[in-house]
Amino acid sequence: MTSVVLTYDATDEVDALMMTLSYCEELAIETREGSFRLVLEKEDGEIIENPHTAFLYASRLAHTLPSNALQFARVHAWIEEERAMLQDWDHAKRAHFSGAAMARVVLPVLHRLEADLSETQARWLGGFEVSTAADFCWIARLKLLRDCTPNVLQRLPKLRAYATRDPSKDYRDEDSDASSEDEADDEADGGGA
Repeated sequence: MTSVVLTYDATDEVDALMMTLSYCEELAIETREGSFRLVLEKEDGEIIENPHTAFLYASRLAHTLPSNALQFARVHAWIEEERAMLQDWDHAKRAHFSGAAMARVVLPVLHRLEADLSETQARWLGGFEVSTAADFCWIARLKLLRDCTPNVLQRLPKLRAYATRDPSKDYRDEDSDASSEDEADDEADGGGA
């Protein structure tokens, strides 16, 4: 069993990572306060100091990143959207924006999330029927946004419902990874590559 030591001081950067790590059965996890570091004890004490990289590492271990290249790209695009929105949010906080102004900073990406959930009619982002790393990432972020700006999801019914879901309840920890309509398309075409 691999053990990891996660040291962190900013909970808003590690909620999705913590949720994902808790579903990695092959990991023993220890947490400490301090500047962000994920130390991989059994892999020669390797250190990951970037929260995003650590999240991707944990997501790979938890099998929440699809192995299919196109599916992976869709999941990673949503993870990158969250990172970009977080940068905008942090900039607005440093500029001392009011709660309403903070909400306007994030509304464009929230509308894209709402549109994705409406268009695909799937339970999870990107048209997936099982949760992926993007869902672990976004649900953690939406909970924090709701705490900071309670009405931010008021006019986004699909997103409001999505934010209450638990990705671990619809999570598949196996090498077949997340499924979507791409697999059905491959079968209809007589198989994959």
